[in-house]
Amino acid sequence: HANRIAKGTFTYEGICYQLDKNNGNNNLHSGLDFWSFRVWNVKETTENSITFSLHSPDGDQGFPGAVDVDVTYTLTDENSIVIDYHATTDADTPINMTNHSYFNLDGHDSGTVRNQVLWIDSDSFTPTDAELIPTGELVPVEGTPMDFRVEKSIGQDLDEAYEPLLIARGYDHNWVLANEGEFKKAAELKSCESGIAMEIFTDLPGIQVY
Repeated sequence: HANRIAKGTFTYEGICYQLDKNNGNNNLHSGLDFWSFRVWNVKETTENSITFSLHSPDGDQGFPGAVDVDVTYTLTDENSIVIDYHATTDADTPINMTNHSYFNLDGHDSGTVRNQVLWIDSDSFTPTDAELIPTGELVPVEGTPMDFRVEKSIGQDLDEAYEPLLIARGYDHNWVLANEGEFKKAAELKSCESGIAMEIFTDLPGIQVY
């Protein structure tokens, strides 16, 4: 997973930091006490936004540095939701904040997404070991169930006896995007049943599909 740290450890400037192990021998989404499960303070509100704040003390779940986090949710006049993240810390520390949304374009509790159609602008993906830790390889999608360069239904190749799919029990992989650091459309998901489509734009090098 994008937020899984192998063996629950990382080394920075010669110091090895032991993190909480909450995913076998690994650290997933930071540890045993997710920020998302904590009670945040309301820092500020406006007519169309709200800002929550959280303090994470030095050593929290094994990470160095005290961190103060603000997350602002804004409803725009264009009928969009904008989420802004801001963090300050008193020591160097890894941080990778995001929301963890799941989308079913046919609506809540409408059943499987197998028939929904996915396109990804990617020529390769990063396979994992049995613990879902990326091996460091970049494997071409050509000729594999991981090829979404031409749009296809999610379920079309989902049950193929392909080792990366068997290890992850489906799609739970990072695709290496072809954007070369340019902000552009990276993926699209659409439903023929509802007529709803979702486009994803990013300048980041990879996208995780679960």
